[in-house]
Amino acid sequence: MSKINVNQIKDILRNKIERTLTHSQWVVTDTNTFVESEVKDKIEEINGEERILRTQLEQNYDGVLEHIEKEIARIIKSKDLTIDSKSLEFKELRKQFLELRLIRSKWKKNKCNKRNRRRIRNAWYGITSNCYNNARYFSFMCHYRTPISTH
Repeated sequence: MSKINVNQIKDILRNKIERTLTHSQWVVTDTNTFVESEVKDKIEEINGEERILRTQLEQNYDGVLEHIEKEIARIIKSKDLTIDSKSLEFKELRKQFLELRLIRSKWKKNKCNKRNRRRIRNAWYGITSNCYNNARYFSFMCHYRTPISTH
């Protein structure tokens, strides 16, 4: 086992960020963003999870840190590395993991809202674009259409 260095810590954090983003994306893809009430329900569920985490931080901060420390220990062990749990590097890494847990809720809510807003915007642009194109087509046809001659 070798002692962890700064680049390895950055890699661990990068990996954690990627996993957090992937988790957020799964939440969105598992939500029916075509139904406004389901988006609101999912956002309320995410808000509830965030309230629970904040309550745990207020009432059992050491327990939350212990949970994060176990996660970090698994990652460090899987990479055959060591880190002193009393070192500043370890405490910074632990703090970053905690920050990511708090940010994850915001990412999930933003993704749900963004996808819903994007869907509504795209639908609106699609409708207005189709209307505009149809209006141009009909205008073109009326302007350039030769009348049918009747003999």
